[in-house]
Amino acid sequence: MWVRVRALLTEKGLNPATSLVAESFPDDRSLEFGIVVTGDGRVFQFDYDYLGKSIGEGTFTDWEDLTDAYERSPHSDIVSAAIRMAREQTDESG
Repeated sequence: MWVRVRALLTEKGLNPATSLVAESFPDDRSLEFGIVVTGDGRVFQFDYDYLGKSIGEGTFTDWEDLTDAYERSPHSDIVSAAIRMAREQTDESG
């Protein structure tokens, strides 16, 4: 699944090498909910759906920019920590 998610992140214009998955959990039998943060502080929520296909062939069925709204979400603490980590990672590699 994660190889496919990395490919989908690239298609969305994100660099998987400088992005972190802040949250991820199964949200249904064939759906994974996730939040990814980038080294420049952007935050995106996604649903990775693999209904009727192998887990490695899934697609993003929901993609939402939470950059300006994550602080009001129930995931705000973990997202804030992931943003700090992603920025540190970007600073060290840049």
